[in-house]
Formats: sequence, structure tokens, C-alpha cells
Amino acid sequence: MRKIIFLLVLSISFISESFALSVTIDNQELSCGVNTVTLIFDCPFTGLVLATNDPPTGITFVNVPQNNPPFIDVTNGQITFDVDVNLPDMAGSFTINYLVISTDLTCTVANDAALATFNYNCIFPENNECVDATVLDISYQSCTFEAFSTVNGSGPGFVPSCAGAVSAWADLWYIFTANDPTVTISLNSAPGVLAFFGLYDACPNSGGTELQCDNILNTTAPTTYDLTGLTIGNTYYLQMMYNPGLNGDDQEFCLHSNAVPPPCDSQIIVSDAGPNLPNNNYQTSDIISTSGPCNVTTGAIYDAANCVLLDSGFECQLNFEAVIGGCTP
Repeated sequence: MRKIIFLLVLSISFISESFALSVTIDNQELSCGVNTVTLIFDCPFTGLVLATNDPPTGITFVNVPQNNPPFIDVTNGQITFDVDVNLPDMAGSFTINYLVISTDLTCTVANDAALATFNYNCIFPENNECVDATVLDISYQSCTFEAFSTVNGSGPGFVPSCAGAVSAWADLWYIFTANDPTVTISLNSAPGVLAFFGLYDACPNSGGTELQCDNILNTTAPTTYDLTGLTIGNTYYLQMMYNPGLNGDDQEFCLHSNAVPPPCDSQIIVSDAGPNLPNNNYQTSDIISTSGPCNVTTGAIYDAANCVLLDSGFECQLNFEAVIGGCTP
């Protein structure tokens, strides 16, 4: 009896003194589709581990190194495999427990365990479908590039004519109201992030007609394309297609035309004591007369519906810029 108790105490003592195992993931944030990941244990052992639980339904581990299933081969403390995430418009996390079966080093022992937590995000972009198209503004004569995320963008339900029968492209959708017969797209994205574009008078899956299609895959950004033959006041849908291999890279573009914006208000009321403006000293409630038409420009000092309030001591060395209802005099 004493011998059995001694061996039991020795065994418990050995387990309590063994090293705790941990693992990190080089690509912990998973997106839709196939993601390659490497698990890196803090002990560089070569041996076998067992995953004691499975990932959630809709997530599959692929190309896991297994010469002796269900055990997983560990080489120099690492396991590399693919994780296929197929959970449309969902996000979350899950944890896999890896149990050591065999090891060639003493920094871990059999029955040591390590937890690996994965995060996944398969939420589609807001404008992934035509019915949820992002509204675009049209600037005057030039425009500032806007960035639109392609993360988790999916394949198109409709392929424009210039893209042929290729259905492997991903796409995002945009909508704008024409203010001129010609509206120009200024593109800043590298080829591939913008591969083709299609222009429609309505969503094509709801009976819309294709009006224009261009291949922009082989162009050099930045560049421009003209959308022509538009009817002022009509709404148009813009399908911007891209290589799904570049999923995650922003689409960068903007729209502009030669349509002159509406004129500014006829008066701006300056309601501060003695600001120093070019060539003039304005007193409280002095009126600055302006005339339209004008351009909507960047770098405006103030934006207000009826008046511009200047801080005491405000000085403008070049031109006085004030915005009234979005219009710069």
C-alpha cells in the first residue's frame, strides 16, 4: 500500500511541475472564404496533437497535416493549414483545444493542452447588392477620391457585357443622380481593385438595362472615364467589379461634372467684433455681399445655414472662404 501511495504522489508531483503550453495564431482574424493560418506553440516540439473539438458548422479546416488521423502533425512547434469560412453575413469567434499526444522535447509533455481562439468576420459590405447601393455625390469639375471597403465582397449576380462570361469577379454597387449629360469617374485604385464597371438605369436583376460597360483592368491609375448620354435628374446604378483576390483593398474613386452648383445666398452676415479680413475691417453685423454661381470647395472655414460666425481676431491672409448651406462664395 505504501508503494502505491508513493508512486501516486510522484505522478501528481511530476504533472504539477510540467510546463504549461500556449499557442498563437499568425492570422487570427478570418474573413470569408479560404484563410491560411499557422499555429505557433511556445514549445518548438515535433510530435502529434489532437483537436478535441470541432469548429462551428460553416467553418472547415482544410489541408491539415495528418499522417495518422485523427492526430495532427506538429513540426518545430508549428501547424499550417487552411480555414474555409462559409458563414454569409455573420461574425463571431470560436476556440479549439489542442491536446499533446507525443513530443520530442521536454518543454511540453503528453496531455498538455493549448487553446487557439479564432475570430471570423463574414459581414458583407453595405453596398454588396444593387438594392443597397451607396449614394455618390457629384462634384464640380474635379473631385477628391473616396475610399470604399471591399472586405467580404461577394461575386456578382449579374455580369456586364464587357466582362464576358467571367462570373468569378466580385462587385460593389453605387447610385447617383445625373446633374449633367456627362459625368466623369476619376479612379485612383490600382488595376484589379477596379476591373470593370457597368452602368444601368435600374438594378439589372430588377429589369434594369445596361447603358455602358468598360474594361479598366489594364489601365494605369489614376485615370478617368466618362459616363455619357445621361439624362439630368435621372438615377443611375454603377457596378464596380474587382478581382476577389484583392478582397480587402479599398476601391478609390469619385464623380464630377461641369454642372455649375446652385448660386450662393446673396448675403453673409458677419456677427463678430472686428475680424481682420483682406483689405477690410468688418464690424459686428456687417454684411459681405456675394454673387453666384460658385464652386463647392474644400478648406472652407465655417458652414452654417444663414450666417457665418467668426472667432475674435480671426485673420485670413488670402481669400475669405465661408460656406452657406454647402456653397462657397
